[in-house]
Amino acid sequence: MSRWLKEPLLHFLVLGALIFLVYGRLSDERSADEIFISSGQQDNLINTFTRTWQRPPTPAEFKGLLDDYVREEIAYREGTAMGLNDNDVIIRRRLRQKLELLAEDVASLSAPDDAQLQAFLDENSDEYLIEPRFSFQQIYFSPDRREDPAADAELQLAQLLAASESLDYSALGDSIAIPGKVEDLRLSEIARVFGSNFSAQLMEKHSAQLAGPKSKQAGGQASDQASDQASDQASDQAGDQVGDQASGELGSQWTGPLASGFGLHLVKVTQYVPGTIPSLEQVRDALQRDWFSVQRRAAVDGLYQRLAGNYNIEIEPLDAGPAADSTDAEEASAQ
Repeated sequence: MSRWLKEPLLHFLVLGALIFLVYGRLSDERSADEIFISSGQQDNLINTFTRTWQRPPTPAEFKGLLDDYVREEIAYREGTAMGLNDNDVIIRRRLRQKLELLAEDVASLSAPDDAQLQAFLDENSDEYLIEPRFSFQQIYFSPDRREDPAADAELQLAQLLAASESLDYSALGDSIAIPGKVEDLRLSEIARVFGSNFSAQLMEKHSAQLAGPKSKQAGGQASDQASDQASDQASDQAGDQVGDQASGELGSQWTGPLASGFGLHLVKVTQYVPGTIPSLEQVRDALQRDWFSVQRRAAVDGLYQRLAGNYNIEIEPLDAGPAADSTDAEEASAQ
């Protein structure tokens, strides 16, 4: 019995029956040829006018609203009596919309508890992931100002990696409107500025540096001992996943070239904040909104699945068209 009491379809049918009974009771109080405009309906006309025009209607305007309502009621009754609502696409769509809204309202009656929200977060964690953030330096190589920007970038990268002390990178490369030092941007923001291909390369290159620099990255100019130390340091820092990691802590070095919508770039990550899955409290409002949305869609789908069981649905086959072409293709495949 308790399972049936929780059944959404039962709630829907009970609510629909109550609306039908109330409407029927109110309708029975008046004869079929009598049009009665209640005070509540008049208030609704006044409120609608006021919201639209930011002022209440004048007496003449209010009389016009009442006259228009009477005409609408007459048109509805006469049109229904003449069967003008039969097979009307607009009316069919409106009835479908009202039916689905009623089902959605029933699904929204009960709010989710913390356990349900946490389960929803666990199932859809990718949708709520807090993006990783980067700060980095970049040196730009323009394809319009250089014959071979890729070769120039590779040569500059080798010089940077071989340098015994830090070089003034701001004087290197070509000028561009984008700053040479990019501060604390989410990965999606980087994609909007430089392009999705650049952001994907940046994440890939940085992950590779965290896992350990490749032995050939410096063109054989970095010693094996330096490579081992950088690899150990990157592994330790990746394991800790400290939010305010700086380039020294990461063992980060210049890498590239990375392609963007502007050209080629050499990049050195100076700060990296890993992406994380948020806690329930951090995304509670968004979770509740999305949970209700899923429940409403499920309620509508479930309603149609149950109601479809009351009908014998038969679809006449077509001699030509998408359905026929699909059937022919399946038969040919079977042969």
